[in-house]
Amino acid sequence: MSVNPFWDFSLQHYAKTPVQRHCLQLQEEAGANVNVVLLTLWLATQKRLFDHNLVLYRAELLHWHEQVIVPLRQARFGVRQAELSESLYQTIKQSELDAERVEQDILYSLLPEFAEASDELTLLELADWNLRAYLQLLPLAEELVGVVSEQLVDDVFGETRC
Repeated sequence: MSVNPFWDFSLQHYAKTPVQRHCLQLQEEAGANVNVVLLTLWLATQKRLFDHNLVLYRAELLHWHEQVIVPLRQARFGVRQAELSESLYQTIKQSELDAERVEQDILYSLLPEFAEASDELTLLELADWNLRAYLQLLPLAEELVGVVSEQLVDDVFGETRC
């Protein structure tokens, strides 16, 4: 286990094909930041409420995401499409993963700033509330917010329903 439980949580759940598929779909179709999507779910495990103001307007996060992660992602896509160098593709892919880890470290450091949730909320209710709070900021139809949130919460925490 690393010194960042949020990173560990993300690796564990992003490895699930449905979680990865939903996250990438949100990224591609609505401009979602996958790390923020995962953060909303992880915060539920910490009994914390997601507050978009703590994340979306933080200069260091905006800069890191837009100036480092997005260009690395674009470079990786460009190299993949050119099909000229698998080793370069893998190097860029690893650099992108390293950059994602830095972003998650920044997000993890914000944990004390998120308000504590009521003990009355279950893990699933809190995860749904947190995720919806973020998804509602994206260009998604209102009816899709509920569907996507329900699917992702179930993909990540479904085993806790039993």
